[in-house]
Amino acid sequence: MSENSPLVSIVMGVHLDEGTLSSSIKSILNQTYNNFEFIILNDGNDKEVRNVVNRIDDPRITLINQEKIGLTACLNIGIENSNGIFIARHDAGDFSHKRRLQTQVDYMLKHPSIALCGTFVNEKTESGHDLGITTFPTENTEIKENIISKNAFCHGSIMIAKEVLIEVGGYREDFLRAQDFDLWLRVINRFKIANLDLPLYSRIISKSSISFLYGQSQDAYADVALKCYRARLSNESEPLHLLKDITDESLNEKQANKVEIKYNFYCGRKLYQNENMKLARGYFLKALKSGPFSLKNATFLVLTLLPKIIRTPIAGFWFQVKKLFGLKID
Repeated sequence: MSENSPLVSIVMGVHLDEGTLSSSIKSILNQTYNNFEFIILNDGNDKEVRNVVNRIDDPRITLINQEKIGLTACLNIGIENSNGIFIARHDAGDFSHKRRLQTQVDYMLKHPSIALCGTFVNEKTESGHDLGITTFPTENTEIKENIISKNAFCHGSIMIAKEVLIEVGGYREDFLRAQDFDLWLRVINRFKIANLDLPLYSRIISKSSISFLYGQSQDAYADVALKCYRARLSNESEPLHLLKDITDESLNEKQANKVEIKYNFYCGRKLYQNENMKLARGYFLKALKSGPFSLKNATFLVLTLLPKIIRTPIAGFWFQVKKLFGLKID
């Protein structure tokens, strides 16, 4: 790396502009920390994406236009073209707090044994309701103990040492979904990780997100990643052949209804966690309307009507059950 090379390379893949791309990009360009390059992968060579980036016209941006290859492959191309010591992720349409990069760089330099760090996240609904702060385990031991049953990182918020990313093999392109989870599980095999207990990243929860549209296939990819992790711990061959059997959900009317249910339940669940029972009740009602036979939706709707002194021990019991059996459900 030359003297003039940036310390941080931000890598972002994007395939279309949903209306927030420009402000999302500017949240990186307006950082208090300036020693970075911003590599944007235009997946599918979308004309509007090109126009948005070209209008911004910032020398720190490197725009790579290419045929549609998917996020996983895009990220690897971005990493291959990067010059930084640290790789930071940023998802298109999301927003980084102006001190995000400075805070993460300071932390990584102060704690050289940490290979990867993420942050807490602010979330909003499509209609603008504040879902509060999504927290994650912060310490290495806690993350490794809980990563199987609880999401340990927000992908767009992470910063990772490039040499570590290369050493573990980067993103595995056979993982069309859950590529981040597979990466975390390979990193924790050999390195220490952390989350900063600060909400330095924000995102709008959208029905068009992968986790809602393709949640079933995403879970299937995550399950294979977990099987591979356990195989590595036992010095066995990874069952990567299972990936070829995974297919995406059909985007039909039935699937659209499922997306509606999952979206409203997710928003309700976040509001429930942040003690906003009135708004949570509204989202659970919407979820129940789309899925009237869902015991989960009905249960949480009832819980919003109960006093906190009853809700709290129920939530604690459920967390212990999930941890005990490795359940990845709400």
